[in-house]
Amino acid sequence: MLSGYVEVGLLEDALKFFNKMPYRDIASWTAMITCYSQKGQMENAARLFEEMPERDIIAWTALIRGYLHNGKGYVGQGDMVNACLLFGKMPQRDETSWNTMISGFQSEESLDLFSMMIKEGFRPDQGTFTSIISICASLASLGWGRMVHACVIKA
Repeated sequence: MLSGYVEVGLLEDALKFFNKMPYRDIASWTAMITCYSQKGQMENAARLFEEMPERDIIAWTALIRGYLHNGKGYVGQGDMVNACLLFGKMPQRDETSWNTMISGFQSEESLDLFSMMIKEGFRPDQGTFTSIISICASLASLGWGRMVHACVIKA
């Protein structure tokens, strides 16, 4: 029921349902963080994240995604500072969390993140390559483009 309210963006109904739940699992907490993020209410999303009794990679990534899509900077830019701080605090990362950061930046920082991802032993997937190739093209970065092409061939 909660995920249904979140999917259609009914924050008030989702919050009422969440507050009445006798037991809240990680999925319900993460659903509310996602709902707040979709509505641009990052302070509430962060508050809820801090109140969570336990967090998993999905919850961490949901809040990072929220920061990347809801910024205080220029139009269309996310809150990169908070996204980076949160990413740095993650106790463990996966390909999805790396891809979220890489696609969220859409700049040279994405290329640095891609390099760090590989150095930390993560294997880029189709989503990673799609984002990186697009970024290389927008930056007209032939050197990075060649390196990414070599990685795609190896994968």
